[in-house]
Amino acid sequence: MIRKLSSLFLVTLVLSLLSTSIALAETPLPLIPLEVNPYLADDPLGLPEIPLEPQIPGRLESTGIRFCLTDSEYLNISLDSSEPVKLVLESVPEMVAMQLEAASGAGSTSVTLGGFVPLTTYHKYEDDYRNHVAFTTDENGNYFYIQDLSKAHSVFIQPRPSTIFLSDSGWSRDGIGTWDPVTKTATLTSDVFETIQIDSDGITLDGNGHTVTGSGSGSGIYLHGRTGVTVKNATVKGFYIGILLDHSNNNAIVDNVASSNAYGIRVNCSYKNALSGNVQEVNAYTGLTLQYQSSSNTVSNNNAVRNGAWGVFISQSDSCIVEDSSASLNRDGGFYFGASTYSTLTDCISESNRQHGLFLSTMVYGTLSRNTISRNGCGISTLYSAYNKIYNNNFVANGTQSVGVDGWPQSNGFNIGKPSGGNYWSNWTGPDGNGDGFVDKPYYVGRCADYLPWTKPNGWGSNSSDKTAPATIIELFGTPGDNGWYLSDVKVGLTSVDNEGGSGVAKTEYNLDGVNWINCTAPFTISVDGRTTVHYRSTDKAGNVGAVKEQQIGVDKTAPIIDISIPADGGEYSLGENVLAEWTAMDSISGLVLATGTVPSGAPIDTSIVGAHTFTVEATDNAGNHSVKTVTYFVRYEDFRFLPPNTSSAKFGSTIPVKFQIKDASGNFIKDAVAKIYAAKIENGVPGVELEGIPSGSANSGNLFRYDSDGERYIFNLSTKNLSVGTWRVRVELNDGSSKYLETTLR
Repeated sequence: MIRKLSSLFLVTLVLSLLSTSIALAETPLPLIPLEVNPYLADDPLGLPEIPLEPQIPGRLESTGIRFCLTDSEYLNISLDSSEPVKLVLESVPEMVAMQLEAASGAGSTSVTLGGFVPLTTYHKYEDDYRNHVAFTTDENGNYFYIQDLSKAHSVFIQPRPSTIFLSDSGWSRDGIGTWDPVTKTATLTSDVFETIQIDSDGITLDGNGHTVTGSGSGSGIYLHGRTGVTVKNATVKGFYIGILLDHSNNNAIVDNVASSNAYGIRVNCSYKNALSGNVQEVNAYTGLTLQYQSSSNTVSNNNAVRNGAWGVFISQSDSCIVEDSSASLNRDGGFYFGASTYSTLTDCISESNRQHGLFLSTMVYGTLSRNTISRNGCGISTLYSAYNKIYNNNFVANGTQSVGVDGWPQSNGFNIGKPSGGNYWSNWTGPDGNGDGFVDKPYYVGRCADYLPWTKPNGWGSNSSDKTAPATIIELFGTPGDNGWYLSDVKVGLTSVDNEGGSGVAKTEYNLDGVNWINCTAPFTISVDGRTTVHYRSTDKAGNVGAVKEQQIGVDKTAPIIDISIPADGGEYSLGENVLAEWTAMDSISGLVLATGTVPSGAPIDTSIVGAHTFTVEATDNAGNHSVKTVTYFVRYEDFRFLPPNTSSAKFGSTIPVKFQIKDASGNFIKDAVAKIYAAKIENGVPGVELEGIPSGSANSGNLFRYDSDGERYIFNLSTKNLSVGTWRVRVELNDGSSKYLETTLR
């Protein structure tokens, strides 16, 4: 259900009535107008601009009866309702989505949607992909229907239908994957190109490394009203929403990749879900979204990178935990908390985001601690947020370190008492006259202050007895081959352990180029053939950095390439012909260890016997990949010639002498060939059923030719008494697998 906006005004009213002298630090903070804050004089960046609320194109949220989108990259949709409704309307490529509920207690409403392509069929779903209605717009691109308002509904419209269902009965379609009814585990065995909707509770969907790919609309993996479901090890791309949980509680989303969708992973009106080890990358808008009272969810070890809006976006959702996660290179910012209470952000990294590292908008009673916010456009922006504890964070080299528009003096606490103190601000590192590790002057964020800013990163851990860097263990998961190579993609897991009594691991990093470090929040995969060197290290919360280790990983998924030029597949060679084999085997990844052929390349192939022959080459590379290639060639008799007399015409009932000669490649007459004779009558140009030739006299046996050594020839005296008047095709079948033909007309 959409949170009532009036609740925000209630929070504002309560906070404005509270004392303006709340003790958030050791020394009271004087009320200093923002425009004359003396401590910003040392900041070369000067006074930053007031932060703006994030705006996502193609989205509106309002209450009323008439709504119109004007900035969509897809369709500018209008909605007219006969009754007041609370509406969230989104229109992105290939998808129009709505969240509707009554604003005045009405049980239903008449809805007219506009802005669609005229006279075009679309597919409307309400809450569930089984609740499907196909409709066609009128000549003006409008569609009218009656919407139930007895409860809140999710409605989504897309240009094409496509859904696979997974329930207690298993897959709705064969060939998708396996199903274990005992454990209720469904495992993909192939890639999928449409939505997977999970229809029963307690199911585990194991993507097994496969990809679920869409065409721009719908959701890749969809849960509505589900509980106890686990979705893991899947890559979802090309959808409006990669993975969507709607009104679904106590589920687990684990080790998935949501890439190149409009939204990566979204949680609507759902609570107590665990989202761990997932990657959200290159999505058009947000990577991970928790919204519409999606409270008490836990986000851990997630990585949101290069998304078009926010890495992690939490709105109107309370008591959410975000930990050990990273958000980097996102356009609008790393982490956003809006209209939320009692949420926490700990041990996270927000770096190199174009605009904001952290953005707090009307966030109350939150805790942000032990995070590193670096190289963002702005480190932290607080907009009308109150009573948040923001301490023991590193703010490093951001374009603007902080912006605060709070409305209430002393409303946020940027430090707690010693020895923990406040935060590290890389542009505010001195003076420290008494050498206690704290800057002597407060650091101001709007009208709030960090009274105990640290002089160095992770200063809160440097005074401890922890002087030992954490240990990092690398684990490789793949199909091992020979000589240290892997025959498959390799999943790399990095596990870090700090010393007993230590400060705990703050982060684990790796790089693949020796330069650019990547925060490791989940196992990553090496899929490129060849050798890749992984450098890795860990840092604890006391600032101890472990030594850089490296692991070389060899991946060779490609078997050796074999080319056989001679003998050619299907090639024909003469009996006794001198033919030299010509073949190659190569492997450009791990290299060849062995290659053998029926005969070596350059050696004569076997042409000593007529008929079909096979020629095989086998090759093995250093990784253990094995290739086999086989071709078939044929050895034939040479210089086959029919001999006189002329057999093109004969009298019915007479004897037709059929004679021929054959030789080998050296011109020698062949004396031991086996030849048979058949005859088929030709009707309308088509030969009929073949008959075995019947000899005239006793010189021939059956339909076999006999060899006449005097004339170096084969002879068969064909009787025509069992034939009939007309044209006949005579076929001579040789034991080299070939046949020769002549026609004769009986009159």
